[in-house]
Amino acid sequence: MKLKLAFLALTIVAAGGWFFMPEHSPLPRPKAPNFSITAGVELYDLPAEETWVHFWASWCPPCVVEIPKLLKEFKEDKDKTLVLVSLDKSEDAMNAFLDKQPEDSLYSAHILTTWDEGGQIADLYQSYQYPETYILNEEFELVRKIKGEALK
Repeated sequence: MKLKLAFLALTIVAAGGWFFMPEHSPLPRPKAPNFSITAGVELYDLPAEETWVHFWASWCPPCVVEIPKLLKEFKEDKDKTLVLVSLDKSEDAMNAFLDKQPEDSLYSAHILTTWDEGGQIADLYQSYQYPETYILNEEFELVRKIKGEALK
């Protein structure tokens, strides 16, 4: 009976690893799903040592507070790449919000934005609470998933 319980617990931990993977887990890290960011650029094309895939929307109050902080952080740290995945109702809504950010904060090779029309990328990542951030290593393996604000 104890062996069955131990096997069940191990199975649950392994299956739930995508959602609850601690940074230093002995379990293998799952590879994040690839997706198109802009025409001709996919997630797996990025050369960063660390990539943050950040799901947000301009109608989400915590997201609105966090986006300027993320832009500042990633403008200064060239070893990381930030991919902002907007779940706004339209690309115009996303652009209207981003246009209000400091002019030089979005013009960086380390900050990319994409509009997730229909929530297809969010579905790939099973991301349904915003903001939500997936931190990936250079092999695009999940290192950490953060629900809520990533920078506190």
